[in-house]
Amino acid sequence: MSPMSVSTQELENPLQNSTSKISSSTDYGSISERLQPKRRSSASPLNSRDTIQVHEETSLLYGSRKQTMTPLPWGQVLIVLLLQVCEPLTSMSISPYVNQLVGGLDIIDSGYANDHQVGYYAGLIMSSFFVFEALTVLHWSRLSDHVGRKPILLLGLFGTTLSMICFGLSRTFWALVISRCLCGLLNGNVGVAKSVMGELTDASNRAKGFPMMTMVWATGTTLGPLIGGTLARPAERFPNAFKGTFWKEYPYFLPCFVTAVFVFIIFGITLIFLKETVPKSLGSSASLKDQTKDQPVAFRQLL
Repeated sequence: MSPMSVSTQELENPLQNSTSKISSSTDYGSISERLQPKRRSSASPLNSRDTIQVHEETSLLYGSRKQTMTPLPWGQVLIVLLLQVCEPLTSMSISPYVNQLVGGLDIIDSGYANDHQVGYYAGLIMSSFFVFEALTVLHWSRLSDHVGRKPILLLGLFGTTLSMICFGLSRTFWALVISRCLCGLLNGNVGVAKSVMGELTDASNRAKGFPMMTMVWATGTTLGPLIGGTLARPAERFPNAFKGTFWKEYPYFLPCFVTAVFVFIIFGITLIFLKETVPKSLGSSASLKDQTKDQPVAFRQLL
């Protein structure tokens, strides 16, 4: 056959012949390598597709997966909320009548002060509570780490009850100041109650428990002036129910007595039903190991 001659099979199937030639001369290993995606080196920059892939597969926040919320121990939480309402109730219940109370004291009748200074002395009485509370709240919280939360809370409730009774029976300016200072001195329940709430909750339900304390605080701040303004001077407002001379001599004892009874009821509930959240083996080696895991933040860093 001459070089220019072509067979009939080659003319009929030219595609098949070309395919066979390509397949015979091609390296199958190189084709498989080309079909596989190229691996990006760590030093190569991310393209737009890789960036989208990373954001779709990687969570934006560490540990942002939805966690199951631990149920709150509502029995203990309600006791803590009742503890929280005591302080704003007792501190704000005297605000509606404190000016009238100071106006009838010995410092005004004796001429030591005049009517224009009533607001000044009323402010001293109101602020003495918060000053002594601010000076002692950190010490009460620190002491509760050693002796337990429950004894400090009971002491604070008892001191608040006693100071409110003394305030209602006081007839002189300095007696009123001392009773309010005593109330703030013994009332370390603000920080200790929050510590108990933190120990009753965990990371999953803490955001649900702590806002309730703010809600309860606002409730006590609202009810305190309402009780004080409604029950002050009962002999004049309710003459049929309060006819004795005692209510005329002590016209502001009734609102103090009502708030003191409320705090004393919370004292009994706390004594019977509140469980201690600080372990008894606080001084043991095991508890010291637990304390070293979470070191407290320094006060300078908090400021």
